[in-house]
Amino acid sequence: MRGKSVSTETISELVVYRRFLETLIQSGCTNVTPEESIRLWRECTRDLPDSVAAVKRALEGLKAGKRGMPLDEFAREFRARNQQRSSE
Repeated sequence: MRGKSVSTETISELVVYRRFLETLIQSGCTNVTPEESIRLWRECTRDLPDSVAAVKRALEGLKAGKRGMPLDEFAREFRARNQQRSSE
């Protein structure tokens, strides 16, 4: 890999993936193959772009003076959405 340029985005993603692997190992998952670790990583991060976009929209809304959704309303919707996902 010597002599090739690696983007900052790629380096950042590799750092986060390394932390993911460290957490996986520290939690006792020492029998995971490299292929399984990649599958788990992709499964855990598949919604990440949507989540980042949602947080950015929320922050923009706060800057514009919007108060957002009350916690109890969010909690109800979150639980309903995640219970639905777990039953699929």
